[in-house]
Amino acid sequence: MRQIKVLLALAAIVAASASLRAQGTAFPPVTRQMLENPSPDDWLMLSRTYDEQRFSPLKQVNKSNVGQLRMVWSRGLPAGTNETVPIVYRGILYVVTPHALVQALDATTGDLIWEHRRKWGPGVNEAALESARAKGLAIFEDMIYWTAPDGYLVALDAQKGTMRWETLVNPPGSGAQNTSAPIVVEGKVITGRACSDKREGCFIAAHDALTGKEVWKFYTAAAEGEPGGDTWGGLPTEKRIASIWGLPGSYDVARRTIDRKSTRLNSSHLGISYA
Repeated sequence: MRQIKVLLALAAIVAASASLRAQGTAFPPVTRQMLENPSPDDWLMLSRTYDEQRFSPLKQVNKSNVGQLRMVWSRGLPAGTNETVPIVYRGILYVVTPHALVQALDATTGDLIWEHRRKWGPGVNEAALESARAKGLAIFEDMIYWTAPDGYLVALDAQKGTMRWETLVNPPGSGAQNTSAPIVVEGKVITGRACSDKREGCFIAAHDALTGKEVWKFYTAAAEGEPGGDTWGGLPTEKRIASIWGLPGSYDVARRTIDRKSTRLNSSHLGISYA
C-alpha cells in the first residue's frame, strides 16, 4: 500500500511539474532551502522530505478521480533487481535502472535525455550489476549523487550525465555494499550501506557535496569504550556488526541532527557525537 501511495504521488508530481522543465542551458540549482522546504511539484530525495513522510501535498490526484488514471507512457528496463524510487526536478525524472544505469527522462514523454554508463573495474561482473539494489538518487546544486555498486560515491552533471567527481567509500574487502539512497544535508552527501561480516564496513559517512572529500564517518556498532560499547556482552570490537541497509536516515532541520533508528548524529560537526 505504501508503494502504491508513493507511485500515485509521483504521478501527480509528473503532471504538475511538466510545464516547469528548464529550457535551454539554464539549470536552476537545487539549494539547501529547497531541500528543507521542497516545492510540491518536485520529489528531490528518496522520501521527498527529511522527515521521510513520502507524502505529496498535490491535489490533482485524489480519491474521487484516482480511478481515472491511465498510462501515458511506458519505458522498458533491463532485467534485474529494481528497488529505486525516482527523484523529480522541474519535469525531469532521474532514476537508477537494473544493471546500474543512471538515466534522466522527460517525465511527460519518457524520452531519454541522457544515460550514464559507468566503466566498471574487474571486480564488478554482470551478475553483480543485475542484483545491484540502489534505492535512489540525491540532487543538490546542479549534481545528481549516486552510490554505485563498485563502492564509489559518484556525482553526475544533472544536465549532461557526465561525471563531476567520484570518491571510493567502500574499499574492496570491506564487506560493505551500497544499498541505500544518499541524501544531501547541509551541503554534505550522507550515505549508508549494508554490511556483512566486518565492522569496518558498517558506517554512515558524509562527503562534501561539491568536492567529494570525506567530512566524517560514524560506525554504527559502538566500539569498546564508546557510548553504548558496554552493551555488546564483551564481544570484541572488530566482530560487532550493525547494518543500516536500505535507508539513509532522517534529518531534523531544527535540531540539526541525523536520526537512524536509535542513533542520533550531530550533522554540523566534523566529528560525530551522540546527542
